[in-house]
Amino acid sequence: MYNKEHAEHLMEQFADRISGGAFAYKDSKNHELLFANHNVVQLFECNDYEDLFSYVKESFAGMIADSSREEVLKEISSDIHEHKKNAGYVFFNILTKNGHVAQVEAHWRNVHDKEEGNVIYVFLVSRDFEGSDTGIDPVTGLKGKSQLKKHVEDEMFNAAKGSKSEYAIVYYNFVNFKFLNINLGVAEGDKCLKCMADIMNELYEDACISRLSDDHFAVFCKFENVHIKTREVKTRFDKIYGENYGVSAKCGIYKFKPDEKFDFESALSFAKVACDYIKYDAKADIVDYSEGIAKNMMVSEYVVRNIDTAISNEWLKIYYQPVVRTLTGEICGAESLVRWIDPDIGFLAPNMFIETLEKNRLIHKLDCFVVTKVCRDLRERMDKDLPVFPVSVNFSRLDFIMCDMLEYVEKERKKYDIPSELIHVEITESMIAEDEELMKNIIESFRQLDYEVWMDDFGSGYSSLMLLKDYVFDVVKFDMRFLKPFTNTAKDILRNLVSMCKDIGIRTLAEGVENQEEIDFLNSIGCGRIQGYFYGKPEPIEDLFAHAEEKNLKVEPNEVTRFYDAACLHIRMTDAPLEIIEDSGTEIKTLFMNDAYKKQIFDDYPDLQEADRRIYGTPSPLLNKYRQYLNVMEGTGREEEFFYTVGGSFMHFSGQCISSLNNRYIIKGSLKNLNLDKGRMDEIHIGNKLRELNQLFDVVHLIDTEAKKITPLLGKYKYMSNNAAFDTDSEALMESFMEEKIFAADRNRFRAFIDPNSLYERIKAGGKGYISGVFGVGQPDGNYISEEMFIMSVSGSGGREYLFCMKDYQDLKKNPYVIDFNGTVMEEYAKLWDSIIWNSSLKFYWKDKNFAYRGVSQAFLDFFKMESPAEVLGKTDRELGLCTDADMDMYELHEKEIVSSGGKILKLPVECVVKGERVMTILSEIPVYDDGKLVGTVGVFSVAGDSLSL
Repeated sequence: MYNKEHAEHLMEQFADRISGGAFAYKDSKNHELLFANHNVVQLFECNDYEDLFSYVKESFAGMIADSSREEVLKEISSDIHEHKKNAGYVFFNILTKNGHVAQVEAHWRNVHDKEEGNVIYVFLVSRDFEGSDTGIDPVTGLKGKSQLKKHVEDEMFNAAKGSKSEYAIVYYNFVNFKFLNINLGVAEGDKCLKCMADIMNELYEDACISRLSDDHFAVFCKFENVHIKTREVKTRFDKIYGENYGVSAKCGIYKFKPDEKFDFESALSFAKVACDYIKYDAKADIVDYSEGIAKNMMVSEYVVRNIDTAISNEWLKIYYQPVVRTLTGEICGAESLVRWIDPDIGFLAPNMFIETLEKNRLIHKLDCFVVTKVCRDLRERMDKDLPVFPVSVNFSRLDFIMCDMLEYVEKERKKYDIPSELIHVEITESMIAEDEELMKNIIESFRQLDYEVWMDDFGSGYSSLMLLKDYVFDVVKFDMRFLKPFTNTAKDILRNLVSMCKDIGIRTLAEGVENQEEIDFLNSIGCGRIQGYFYGKPEPIEDLFAHAEEKNLKVEPNEVTRFYDAACLHIRMTDAPLEIIEDSGTEIKTLFMNDAYKKQIFDDYPDLQEADRRIYGTPSPLLNKYRQYLNVMEGTGREEEFFYTVGGSFMHFSGQCISSLNNRYIIKGSLKNLNLDKGRMDEIHIGNKLRELNQLFDVVHLIDTEAKKITPLLGKYKYMSNNAAFDTDSEALMESFMEEKIFAADRNRFRAFIDPNSLYERIKAGGKGYISGVFGVGQPDGNYISEEMFIMSVSGSGGREYLFCMKDYQDLKKNPYVIDFNGTVMEEYAKLWDSIIWNSSLKFYWKDKNFAYRGVSQAFLDFFKMESPAEVLGKTDRELGLCTDADMDMYELHEKEIVSSGGKILKLPVECVVKGERVMTILSEIPVYDDGKLVGTVGVFSVAGDSLSL
């Protein structure tokens, strides 16, 4: 029967009777300690409660050793306030009153109390090896540690001296057993322990099995077949508790022979050392003890104890490994790597301390040091006006749990005044897998502050492709070690990965590159950057620059990084001809040219330097054509097409400017030698006449008068707003060209010149095989130039096909499309103009290029009720207030278009202001030319409803 008073009495004694420490503290700024049981007093080697509270300064913070205090408090606070957890656990060291250091495991739960607010209840367990048992374990029925020890020592004593028999102690420890107890309760935990005991009893015959403490077991048996038995035990157990509850077993094995000096505690300790060594290794479950493991464990303990000293004394050194851009062969960045050079134990490789710091939640200290040192190194070089490059820094998921790493990076970057584009953030797939929500926020936060985020070791996990879908990365890194041996299959994988990344706008970097074969392949598939021992090993930053100079490796200026990045995205392995060139205005340099492109113009496959010598290093008249083609592409930014002949071959080039910076341009081009396309050459019937026409003309097109088609052969139809491709409608193209570009006074003459119905007779009558004419052609700036045009018949076409050719008119002193007023003719025109101004009812005006009035008609003055032209001359409409503000803005935009490109205003509604009254008018305005140059405008307007126009 329930007895309330008795129950309350038991509860009062419960805290002091449980095997572990128990205490509670407030979730507040000072972490005030509210309660602690007697086991906590003993653990801290204090005399009583008062002594304990005084020693820890009445605070939970005082219970944690100095080296990990800040991290532990921040971790618990983050779990509660950021991740909204109500329970969890942490590991930390305590320093007892007598000066002893012990590692403890603290399981906590956050509970709201009406009086105290949020209270953290903690159950504390020492992680030191336990061995105080004396009998049979009541949960599993297995021997305790003391009985195991007696059994092993007796066995060794009774073994024959010199016996060759080999024995083993197998040490077991569970992973995630504490979670099972917390989530499902102690009963389920006991059931798990009993399950393991039953499996061991079944498979380890003639063995002595012991439950040492908690989830720690030990087995003493003959060494023969011990690995097979241990593997089977683990497999059976993991199938039950690993698959369903995430609890698995780690096993360490120590092998020994009977010996008079045999020591049980040492043997058990060796097996435990081996087990502990793989506790956090996801790839290993069973391991044999070795001196190497023992040494590594000693090193790990040394690292934990001395990380703060190593940082303060700078035993940690930052090494840099260069990253080279495949497009230019220049260093475009580096990865920062850490080396520990210890005065006592010498050089420590990264695998000897990074994993240890991860396990002990101290990695953030190392990474904070790296960030600071990288910023400091860059600043020192910048202060000396020495070249620098972007540096990538590797981070751990724990960095963002144990401290605010984003805030720290920003603080150090600003402290040393380093641009964010010089610091790149490297994370791994495993970091995201461990905490997707946290890492997604971290990635977004860094990118919002203009840091590039790189994914390291892409493809090494199972979910890499999913990560590219759900997260935004600037660069992905492939490790070439995962693709060894470098077979055709490995190449296919890498080729497709690079192509996929380019399709979604992500740049690529291959690390671990060691030989020329790998470099050539990576360059051919468009992998943008390369890192590896082929270009340089990790070394101090000054050594890196010195060795780069020795190897003639240039450092890419930071201002061109995005310039080349944009170009790299366009390079990929393709069967189509592809080249990437850089144009500085004075030099054209090929950055990339695939074999398919070389095949179009060369009989062999020269390297890029030799290709440039052959194309751009000879005094060929074609160089002027190339320059013209480049200027067009760089001016329009669109894909353009050009046709030309060289060495008897008919070439079709298409290209586009894909990146520009301060008058430097990168062009992506494709080339087709149409001589290799025999069917196409036969189809257009160009014959020998075309071969060297590009030496004479800027433009050559083939006109088929019967099919009414026009085909660009050399150059491009440069005066059309859209590109002319094969088989464009000739009549529509010429009509558009005439209306948009031919000087108005020349249009009738041009229409007669290109009349297809009379071409044959006119060319025949001329006796030259061609006809020619000079016409004014409008330019993008609104001015006109003289172009000489030729139409010649194609032999063998029966008067069906003609070549339409164009070049700049050479007689620069004469502009045949401008009327030459002189003498009596000039006087007649002056009188006529004067009569129109003062007697016509037309309200017209003319202005200079700055829209200031140069003259107006009498009808203009009458409309605005003005007395004299002096009231308007030299002034603009805005200054005179001749139209409303709303219409003024629109009208000025139209006028600017006239003077900038030779456009027109036709029947534009404009609301004028006449002595304060508003009158709606309809206005037209066109450009005025002097010797082919646009010098102003002339316009006419009428009251709305009138039909007058210019």
